Parts: sequence; structure tokens; C-alpha cells
Amino acid sequence: PKYTSVRQVRQLRFIVALLTEFGWRGVSVADKLLVHIRNYLDHPYKQVRESIGTTLNYIFLVGHQVKRDPNTHWPSFAASEPKNERTNAFIEEIAEFVRNSIANPPTDEKIRESHSRYKDTFLHFLLVGVRTSSLNSYVPGLLPLIFLLHNDPEEDVRHLARLVLALSPQIYLYHQVNEIVLN
Repeated sequence: PKYTSVRQVRQLRFIVALLTEFGWRGVSVADKLLVHIRNYLDHPYKQVRESIGTTLNYIFLVGHQVKRDPNTHWPSFAASEPKNERTNAFIEEIAEFVRNSIANPPTDEKIRESHSRYKDTFLHFLLVGVRTSSLNSYVPGLLPLIFLLHNDPEEDVRHLARLVLALSPQIYLYHQVNEIVLN
């Protein structure tokens, strides 16, 4: 890496702030960031991987058509909402890589570590998405893969998979509570 991990995390946080500010106007910037950030999904530093997961979530929120509840005007990420094609393609690409990594574990130690870091970034991305309810339409289809990661040899990957699985029920609970509160 060209810069220290602290500087890289600061840059990623700044990017998140910019994407939030740009909103829908930042789709072209988000697309360019996605092309660049793909090369760092197996970054050697955990702090940077966590920030990459958060940044990825915001990259996809920029292009996502956010529907608002007509009564409250709050954002509504319904599980029945159509999937964003850009997000769908990226998640499928990552999920396929992770599935292949599980089915054919690499024998080389460096490659195995790289794959583990890649899984770590993927799970951080999902974790942020579940917490913010922005990936609600994607997580249910990924549950079988997350259950596989729950049994990964790496403790960090298992821990993150457990967190995503523990928070996944809130996807459905969020909508039920929202209906109760609004009615």
C-alpha cells in the first residue's frame, strides 16, 4: 500500500461523506470508485477492509432508487423492492468468488490468506448492509453462503458470518415494526 492504513481509512471515510452529499448525483463517481476499490477487497489491514465494506455499501446506495414511505417520508428499503442491477452483478461476482474459494480451498498459504481477507471484506459489506437495511433484498438469497462461511476455518470470518446471521432477522422485523408503528 502506498499510504498508511490510518490514512487509507480516513480517505475512505471522506469518500463516504462525499457519496452521502452527492446522493443520486454521484452515480458516475460511485461507478469509478467501484472499479478502483475492487482491487483492494483483500487488503492486508482489517481496519481498511472494514472501511471498504462500509464504502461499498454507500457506493451501492448512491445508485439505488430509494423509495419513501408516503406517510412518514422516511426511506423504505422493502425486501420486495426490485434489485439494483449494478449491486446485483457485484454481489453475484463476489459471492461466486467466495463459493469457489470454499469449494476449492487454495493450498498456497498466501492465496489462502488473501481469500480469507476477501471473505472478511464481503462479510463487512453485508454486515453494514444489514445494519442500514440497504441490502435487505439481497441478504436472504445469500443466507446459504453465509451459513457456509459460518463454518470457515478462519475465526474472524466465522465471527462476521455469525454477526450477519444474527442480524438477518431484523430485515423482516424492521418491516413488521414499521407497519405496527404506522398503523
